[in-house]
Amino acid sequence: MRDSLKELGPDKLLLENMPWFYWHEKEERMVANICVSIKDMERFIGLVEGFTLDVCHGYLSKPEGDPGYVSRFLAALGGRTRHVHVSDARAPDSEGLQIGDGSVDFSVLRGLRVPVLAEIWNGHENGGLGFKTAIERLRSLEKS
Repeated sequence: MRDSLKELGPDKLLLENMPWFYWHEKEERMVANICVSIKDMERFIGLVEGFTLDVCHGYLSKPEGDPGYVSRFLAALGGRTRHVHVSDARAPDSEGLQIGDGSVDFSVLRGLRVPVLAEIWNGHENGGLGFKTAIERLRSLEKS
């Protein structure tokens, strides 16, 4: 991966953290072997412009869930975080859940000033209702 990133060059390339395992085409369970831990992500500083923090993936970086991942990620890589993907999650592998339907603590994102993208499973359906709901819930959390 390091060689590939060097070949691509760091300009405008953001690296996203991954969950410890995920579903491919809703049928095949895939195990991530890179970019799961924060230490993994730190190995690529200087090879990319910055990082995309996927909150759901961070929570699912351990089989039992990791409630402290996002705080630790922001402490280690916050200045290099250029984008955030948000959805809720429940261990061991439920991702893309509506905000408030899982176990993620979104309060750690308060005051973060980077673009945020809601990644709700099937959020595009019904005229984007899932995305709209996620945005409303996130705005509500920001105000509380």
